[in-house]
Amino acid sequence: MDFKRIFSIDWLRILKKLWLVLSFITIPFMCFHFWDAITYLDNTGQEEIPQQTMTNYQLKAYNAITQILIEDRIPDAKGWAHAIVQYSPTSDPGYLALVIAQIRRESHFNAPDLEWLFDKIVPESVHNMGLPDPVSTIGPMQIKKGHLQNITNQPDQGQLKKDSCDIDRGVQAAVLFLDNIIKDYYPSRQIKGWASLRGRRGYTVTDQINYLHSWDEKEFVDRQHKASFQKMLSDLTESPLVLDGVTGDKTIKVCRKFSTILPPDDQRKFTESLEHELTILKAADFLESFSYQTVKAEWESVFGLSRDMIFPRLSHDPKLVFIFADYNVRKYASRLAAIQYMIAELLEIELKTDGIYGPETRAALNKFVGTLDMKPEVKKDFIKLIEKPGTKRTWLISRIQYHASKQWTNKHHSNPPFAIIPNINTHRITQKIKRLPRMHVKDYVIGSCTFFEDYYARLNRKLHKF
Repeated sequence: MDFKRIFSIDWLRILKKLWLVLSFITIPFMCFHFWDAITYLDNTGQEEIPQQTMTNYQLKAYNAITQILIEDRIPDAKGWAHAIVQYSPTSDPGYLALVIAQIRRESHFNAPDLEWLFDKIVPESVHNMGLPDPVSTIGPMQIKKGHLQNITNQPDQGQLKKDSCDIDRGVQAAVLFLDNIIKDYYPSRQIKGWASLRGRRGYTVTDQINYLHSWDEKEFVDRQHKASFQKMLSDLTESPLVLDGVTGDKTIKVCRKFSTILPPDDQRKFTESLEHELTILKAADFLESFSYQTVKAEWESVFGLSRDMIFPRLSHDPKLVFIFADYNVRKYASRLAAIQYMIAELLEIELKTDGIYGPETRAALNKFVGTLDMKPEVKKDFIKLIEKPGTKRTWLISRIQYHASKQWTNKHHSNPPFAIIPNINTHRITQKIKRLPRMHVKDYVIGSCTFFEDYYARLNRKLHKF
């Protein structure tokens, strides 16, 4: 073999030529697939909307949602509005606002997704070679494929993706998935937002403290006076704030909006003392501050007697946050986080409150079941279920929560936590592709609540006009 001749060949030049040849062959092929995808996307959702009978209230909701989406410049607003009203199991404004908020939150009313595009652009032969999809969520609410497949009973992945990219079928599947979570916290499917909880009506939900425990609970307890301040500001300015007792830039912005209704002298004094009183003063001093007393006096002149302290929460209706949290992590994540929180305290062990059913959680549950007063055979069956819950996951979580709550009440003589926002950061492939930073579930929940409150207030206003 002539090695000298082999090594004298300009392999780099040959590889460059080979690359050019392959490029000329594959680029037109890829362009064809890309054009095919674009053509499909242009036609998605443009079919004639099936004329199905609506009740008078559904028709009002349809017209109201259409107007809202037109105001937001959403393409095919009528198609989206029709699908949302038609496939929601109730016409409750809170429920409809929640569906709208999650579609806006997850896909900005863009039915197709990156994964489906990937399948359209990349040839089928490449898929057959085992090249994985870049993302695992599809449809207008970006639901995980497996979850959506279980709901729609659609075995074919390709058809499933096409169905989820169609506005009607996509919304139908998304609502089914969301409703499965909603019923766990709102069996009646009646959800309220700030617009229905203004004034003293907002105090009625403060009795639901068992929904408000948090992995940073001690900090929440110290913020009750500022949470009350935020509620009064929200009511007076019609600008729903997160009632977490953290008086940051948004709270200060709403304070400045409130100051415009004050007499000139009070307005000047209010704005000058605002930042110092909000950031420096501690609880007792803040309650006596000019800022707090001014807002309190104005609120009481409109709504009646106020409360100086309310338990902080991320949404005006406390249970709402757990729908968003479970949606982001998985169903029962918030309830499992509450179980983790209780068991860690009851057994005096370290356990993450992340809402994830992993090895550490299973080990802790096994240890907890070992402390229960049960017959040996019952305890043995319990431990088998903990290792492989399968279709009995719902029953298992309910029973463990029952026993943990009972022990908690006996020990603390207080309400046990029913749900907790999981303490976990998410950074999925879709976030990486979109160059989004790592996000804590609590931040996701706050963003979703903001969308919900906006749509809930606008929907209620428009419904009253029709």
